Amino acid sequence: MCAPGDETGSPPVAASDARLDESGIRRLLGALPQLVWRSGDHGVWDWVGPQWGAYTGDDAGTSLGKGWLQFVHPDDRPATVRAWESAGILGALEVEHRLRRSDGAYRWYQTRAACLPDDDPAAPDRSWVGTSTDVDVVRRTQDRIQFLAYHDVLTGAANRALLEKVLHQTVDAATLGAGWCNVLFVDLDRFKAVNDRLGHGGGDDLLRLFAERLRGCLRDGDLLARTGGDEFVVLQRAGPPEEPTQLAERLRRALAQGFTVQGAALRVTASIGIAGLALGETGAAETLLLQADLAVYRAKAAGGDCARFYESWMEAMLRAHRTLECDLRRAIANHELDAHYQPIIDIATGQVIGFEALARWRHPQRGLLLAASFLPLAEEARLMPAIGATVLDLACSAAALWDRRLGVTVNVSASEFADGDLLRTVSDALATAGLSPERLELDVTEALLTVDDHHAIATLHDIRALGVRIALDNFGAGTASLAALCRFPFDAVRVDGSLVRGMQADPACYAMVKSVVALAVSLDLQVTAAGVETATELAVLQSIGCRQAQGFLFGRPVAESESLLVSL
Repeated sequence: MCAPGDETGSPPVAASDARLDESGIRRLLGALPQLVWRSGDHGVWDWVGPQWGAYTGDDAGTSLGKGWLQFVHPDDRPATVRAWESAGILGALEVEHRLRRSDGAYRWYQTRAACLPDDDPAAPDRSWVGTSTDVDVVRRTQDRIQFLAYHDVLTGAANRALLEKVLHQTVDAATLGAGWCNVLFVDLDRFKAVNDRLGHGGGDDLLRLFAERLRGCLRDGDLLARTGGDEFVVLQRAGPPEEPTQLAERLRRALAQGFTVQGAALRVTASIGIAGLALGETGAAETLLLQADLAVYRAKAAGGDCARFYESWMEAMLRAHRTLECDLRRAIANHELDAHYQPIIDIATGQVIGFEALARWRHPQRGLLLAASFLPLAEEARLMPAIGATVLDLACSAAALWDRRLGVTVNVSASEFADGDLLRTVSDALATAGLSPERLELDVTEALLTVDDHHAIATLHDIRALGVRIALDNFGAGTASLAALCRFPFDAVRVDGSLVRGMQADPACYAMVKSVVALAVSLDLQVTAAGVETATELAVLQSIGCRQAQGFLFGRPVAESESLLVSL
């Protein structure tokens, strides 16, 4: 018959067999993943388990008689002290903290302890027994997840979620009179050119370096956030009203040192928009961000590399800007874009040898708009491929009706290489109009020469292989090097009109035009001088060997119907 409580019929285990001797306890403690320890009051160790060496890198003898706080990370000590103080009341301890190993590294541990039951809770020298579990991997993973939720992975700056959270708190504090609140919108100038030149990897490298440089300009308490590709926001949560201006100047000085990215030396500038709340002023966080964004737009419009404060009139300007952008998108869809044609003449004979096609917009309310009033907006809104294709189609169709001896020149922007399929656009326009490729010339700006873009160079070679001529427009007005000029397959150069008009008053302009003409002739390139307005300018150009010219002296841009009359 089985004994009570023993349904198997096995004999009961003797009490002496159930006890663990000291060696058994040590083996048990050695098998546990946790460190087991005993301490006196306030965490001074008087015994540690066999896992001590694996946890700390020390032998137990060097640590007995010492307390937790000697090893706890300085940032975690306040919480650890509070936990021990609470444990003195509750008789139980639970806290997470970092402990220093013998090699100086810190790891996260979860420590639990309880007061020995025989101790008097009121006694000052109570004894504790506890365990410490290595939770470093789990804790660092949790910290990483928390970091990723509120920070930009590339630069380590705060992301928009954290910015908005802190900004709301800061605006509320400023409204209550607890401090100033300034927002600086920092936007890299011409960042796309860096991406085009060095690729997105190089662009990312620059953004990391830029964020580091910007972070070095901040004070304690300032928050740096990345809100877009090359857009950063600085939130100043305290300080006098002149501090944003001082920060902008510190940043300009820091950027003037330049950057080296993938072996390339880069000079980088930034546009800064500033908005803020003074003590006691009311406002909304979203409004403050919008105002700083408006201000940075004005800084961009001023040429970049500067700071602008928000002013109330900027909102009306932004509404007009957005309205014009919507109108421009509609104009593309509704075929409101047009082209006018300005004659190009042979200086020796005075005969018209071709026309340059210039974009025009027949706005329903504002009338005929010149290219300068809407093409910068089109670049910003990434509409240039569509507008460029429209003007190219119009130009090729118009040229197909002219005398076969006349050619047509069409301007092409750098963004049409990056954002569109320019080779197909040119091929389709020629095929649709039935125009011989030799009668078409594409003008590209000097901006393309500052970009080490193999795709752009390859595209130009493919277009040139069709028989289309390639010209460098506005030569002399920018900073393109002669070495860059040699990399591209050009057939012609167009001297910038500002240099032509300055030849009489400025010897440097005359020398520049003369040098460009001589250089082009030596490279077997055709030269066209743009912006010619007087007979004197024409005579000077003829004397230095320039063969073609264009400008108001010979005629203003005219509609297609009038160009047909001129060409006959």
